[in-house]
Amino acid sequence: MTKQAFTCDRDGLTIRGMAVLPEGEEKRPAVIVCHGYSGCLTDNLPVCERLAAAGFAAFTFSFCGGSRADIPPEAKSDGDTTAMSLRTEREDLLRVIAYAAAHPRVDPARLSLMGYSQGGAVAGITAGFSPVPIHRLVMVFPALCIPDHARRGCLGGAHYDPADPPEVLEGLLRLGRAFHEEAAATDIYLDLERYAGPVLILHGTADQVVDYTYSVRANAAYLPGQSRLLLVRDMGHGGSEEQMNAVLDSAMAFLRGQRPWFSVRVVINGVREHREDDGLVREVFFTGWCDSELFKGAVQPGACDTQRVAPSGKTTLHAVYTLSGVDAAGEACTLSAVNSMRGGAWKPEVRCDSPRLQWMNTADWTAVLEHSATGPTVRFFADERAAD
Repeated sequence: MTKQAFTCDRDGLTIRGMAVLPEGEEKRPAVIVCHGYSGCLTDNLPVCERLAAAGFAAFTFSFCGGSRADIPPEAKSDGDTTAMSLRTEREDLLRVIAYAAAHPRVDPARLSLMGYSQGGAVAGITAGFSPVPIHRLVMVFPALCIPDHARRGCLGGAHYDPADPPEVLEGLLRLGRAFHEEAAATDIYLDLERYAGPVLILHGTADQVVDYTYSVRANAAYLPGQSRLLLVRDMGHGGSEEQMNAVLDSAMAFLRGQRPWFSVRVVINGVREHREDDGLVREVFFTGWCDSELFKGAVQPGACDTQRVAPSGKTTLHAVYTLSGVDAAGEACTLSAVNSMRGGAWKPEVRCDSPRLQWMNTADWTAVLEHSATGPTVRFFADERAAD
């Protein structure tokens, strides 16, 4: 992959960004990744590198006035923090969208937005205003709480009287009164509703900065079937490396045109180990359940994830389990899964005996594992047209 620095202009201010591109000359689907409050473009370079490795042209940038004072000048865009607001960040993103859409390596019909925290909120409120149609939208723990925080007088970590805000709000960044006034008068969900394309929202249930119920409300604001909300157990506002990798795995599956059709909540109830000539064998026994639109049921006894650890440390995993339950029509059925790692990705085989779910038997599945202290949640992704 190659990295290219770029700049855009907004009202005489220079926006600085970085494009991370796969090798080759063909036009690629593209993703613009937006950083969170007080961050900068370097925050999302690892995300862009993974996107580029998966075949996307990835772009990230720093919002004007949106970065901390200690960030190096070359990683910051122009502008003072006291002049930054959700509206100015939307305008910044619109300039980057125009730049990316015109890039010779980008297919402008497949240009998507992705953002974290405040960047997720900005991506959401920009998607419906963009003159360039946005292909897909991903919001990761989006800071949709910002208007409520302004109305409560705690915007950006500052503490003030919302009925008489000072000219400068002293928080993590020095914000201007205009940010408060604009946010306090905003119904952010009306801006979200302007976007009519596919949406994926990911949010941790342990988020103490932005309560996950803001994302529940956002999911409900979109048209039926337009948005998918994945709640990640035990994840805060930002998570462990393992959790954030799983979030990105889910985002990339969605950006490739897959959807999370169902999930299995795993509860580990026993571990047994023994040694064989080729290394350690660990058997992880579990139960769990699935509660989805398509299928509801419980994992049956005997479910096991067999983990083989070679002397070199290389580990292979092979999980086999069956759920017994009902399909969407309430008819009894079973669903079986064999989940193995192939080519660096989880590629499960799924079998279901429901006549309504026969398409599952031939679908090309990808699984994403979200780890927590009591056991993972397994997300099953397949092409969004797989059931047609």
